[in-house]
Amino acid sequence: MRPFFVLAAIAILVGLVREVPGQSNPRRKPVDHTSPAVARYRPVHEKLQPELSPSDAAPRKPNRPTATARLREAVLPASFSSNPASAPCGQCSHCDQTSNSLGCCETPDCGECNNDCSACSVDCGSCESAACTPSFWGRAEYLAWWTKGVDTPPLATSAAGAFNQETAGVVGQPNTSILFGDEPLHADARSGGRFTLGMWIDDWSQCGIEGTYLMLGDDEERFSGSNPNFVVLARPFLDVQTGAQDAQLIVFPGFVSGNLDIHSESKFQAYEVNLRRKRYRIGTCAVEGLVGYRGATLDDSIRFSSSTLGLSGPLLNASIALNEAFVTENQFHGGQLGLRWVNQRCCDWSAEFLAKVGLGNTQSHVTVTGTTTASLAGQSQTTQAGLLAQGTNIRSLEQNEFSTLSEFGVSIRRHFPCDLTMNLGYSFLHWSDVLRAGETIDPGVNPSQIPPNTLTGTARPELQLDSQAFWAQGLTVGLEYLF
Repeated sequence: MRPFFVLAAIAILVGLVREVPGQSNPRRKPVDHTSPAVARYRPVHEKLQPELSPSDAAPRKPNRPTATARLREAVLPASFSSNPASAPCGQCSHCDQTSNSLGCCETPDCGECNNDCSACSVDCGSCESAACTPSFWGRAEYLAWWTKGVDTPPLATSAAGAFNQETAGVVGQPNTSILFGDEPLHADARSGGRFTLGMWIDDWSQCGIEGTYLMLGDDEERFSGSNPNFVVLARPFLDVQTGAQDAQLIVFPGFVSGNLDIHSESKFQAYEVNLRRKRYRIGTCAVEGLVGYRGATLDDSIRFSSSTLGLSGPLLNASIALNEAFVTENQFHGGQLGLRWVNQRCCDWSAEFLAKVGLGNTQSHVTVTGTTTASLAGQSQTTQAGLLAQGTNIRSLEQNEFSTLSEFGVSIRRHFPCDLTMNLGYSFLHWSDVLRAGETIDPGVNPSQIPPNTLTGTARPELQLDSQAFWAQGLTVGLEYLF
């Protein structure tokens, strides 16, 4: 048996020596390709080629790149490599340097390319293996937004200096000052939030679904006044019988005492569900398409409450309590299309532009109510009317309008390790047709119908149903996490 093992060992050593790269085997004889024995095994197409002398042989032109190769060179960055051996991992700190086999840039501590999914790496937005790409993302943003204000007529007035009972608190008089109204309400900045949750539904993170909820904090504006604070307090209106300005007195020395409260409130929220689809990527830029559903609600209200006690004249000791409300509710439902454009020139920073347009129906509902309760000598009577809310405009109506709800935004994003991103940006949202509570108020009143009287003449006030545009805009700052 020993000779057999010795011979086997010698054969293995000889084989290893013959396979050493860069060395020729001295026992191997050079092959003569011109010999008849070798020519017999040459391919047929080579046999048909005429023999050329070295002097006649022309230099061979290099192969021209195909159309696919030229397109690949134009679209993919220079750092992209399909050869894993030529793209070592952990040697790049910028997206335009050496990258891994899938063209992605990773941090030096990322481990082996596309295998160490638990390590912190930076996705430059091009591609990663299905195993290492996070499947979900969540985003929370703080909003500091301004909204379009609500126009209202003058709603509360006062007077100073010399005045008389006929002109006290009347708009246009030199000594009259407007305490509330006659300027946009809910036009100041308010805080809010926007929350997004999404997931990829394919293996290569090209198609995903996400839902977003946006809300702004309820904005309230109030006015409260009474006889300890004001010598004169009134509610102004336009007398349509005379065409002149007039006022209902709440506080006046020796004639009436009382109090007035006005409360205005505005609420806004929006929600959407979109299908995201990555469409194009050229160099450092990527474009995504969005399609989905968009909804929004906008609710406004203005409420009046007053209580007066007669001090002289025919209303001596008469107590009158008045309550009025103007309420609008708007709801949008429709489809939405959008584009998201991202430019990421390095792993740490990127810029994003977003445009979305929703088309659908806005359903607007308006409700006007009013009551007056008069009490005298232990007896009381309630009438369905107030001052600006009378039988001519007290009702509940609904209207539907085809409208648009669009949103545009731009942001700068800072990418951190471990799939965390911070963004700072600006957003603008536009809703084409809504009803606002303050704009449904008609300042013209026929005083003949002020309780306890009945209407004679022109039927005013009227219910105003002119749709207006609504917008909201402001700054956003937030965090996004991939998991």
